[in-house]
Amino acid sequence: NKLPISIGILSWHSGQTLVNTLESYYNNNLLDVVNDTTIIFLEVTDEDKQIADHFGIKYIGLNENIGIGKAFIELAKKSQADNILLLEHDWLLIENKTTTYTRLKSGLELTR
Repeated sequence: NKLPISIGILSWHSGQTLVNTLESYYNNNLLDVVNDTTIIFLEVTDEDKQIADHFGIKYIGLNENIGIGKAFIELAKKSQADNILLLEHDWLLIENKTTTYTRLKSGLELTR
């Protein structure tokens, strides 16, 4: 079941770190249980675009570094859900699939 959450990921010069992070999200079903996911790349590179394409994730590629706050605002503007989970490129998900879903669902219930 999909949860009404959009995920926004901030990335800057990430390379393999972002790959490791996204693999942890896929291995624990994080991206399968949310409405949509977008990565914002500050000072975007061709490697960044290739990583997003490889994982099938939408992205915003900026040529400049606009900072964390403005980047999170841009991700919020692009989100499809009212509930937004903002993440950074180097936060590995260590919870298993069941725990990931349960924590997100209970977090949503707390906001109601």
